[in-house]
Amino acid sequence: MPRCVAVVTASRCPPCHRGLHRDRPIYGELFAVIAGQVTAGIPHDPASIAAALTEAGTTAGHHGVQLRYALTQATLSGAMAASAAHYARSVISAAYRRGFHRAAAALAHAAAELPQDQLFTHLLGIGCEQRTATLRLTHISGTLS
Repeated sequence: MPRCVAVVTASRCPPCHRGLHRDRPIYGELFAVIAGQVTAGIPHDPASIAAALTEAGTTAGHHGVQLRYALTQATLSGAMAASAAHYARSVISAAYRRGFHRAAAALAHAAAELPQDQLFTHLLGIGCEQRTATLRLTHISGTLS
């Protein structure tokens, strides 16, 4: 996305986007969502825009596929192929960390709900899952290096 996204309002389209909107209206729709987020002073990173589109119910069906594709294209337009391994490691690392958040939530739930004699077995199961995730992360990271 051009830098001018951060300085426009949802009602005014800069000249650098006008042809893009006429040729591919889906990008105009995407730009309006981004500009609306900027104007409102709320996050407008790709994940936040994807969340806004989903919350608005605009990601379903054929139109939703086009909208998600436009967001992906805009997000990746400056990505360099040489950085693909770095991007992959970042995604894998984030997923790995989310696994620990899920494990912590599962342990908290177990502490509140499970009978005492099942707690340690449950803890071991979660630990085995996290160990598997650690081995997977190590293997993938080594492969991408």
